Amino acid sequence: KTLDQNRFVDPLTGIHTFSADSTEIASLRSSGWKEEGYAWSLLPAAGGESGGLIEVHRLYNPNNKDHLLTLNDAEVTSAKNLGYLYEGVAGRALSIPSSGSSGFTVVQRFFKPSSGEHLYTASSAEAATLPGLGFVSEGAAWMF
Repeated sequence: KTLDQNRFVDPLTGIHTFSADSTEIASLRSSGWKEEGYAWSLLPAAGGESGGLIEVHRLYNPNNKDHLLTLNDAEVTSAKNLGYLYEGVAGRALSIPSSGSSGFTVVQRFFKPSSGEHLYTASSAEAATLPGLGFVSEGAAWMF
């Protein structure tokens, strides 16, 4: 079973978040966040890192509502030092091999310096528009 991640946007700040957790999704909806639909899938966290699957860590910055998703343990530590709160493993995904991502969908990661927001998209069409909205590409994050 996969964990289908839904994308939400806070209409007050424009910050996005992603969740597959039904309790969190209900809370986001009741707090006025707008659902933008399916974003991508992760595999459940159970099983750890094996068979090419890497844990996707989720952190939250209470100062700007940003959620950071990363496969990188050193980035987890760095983000915590910057005030992010560790929320756990959101699921597992495939890291991007040096040989490319043939046959898989790649999730791209972007950062918006003006707000501190990290945004993730599996849509190449959307990815092409994000630099015009002030986002800087940070490259491929993972694939599924």
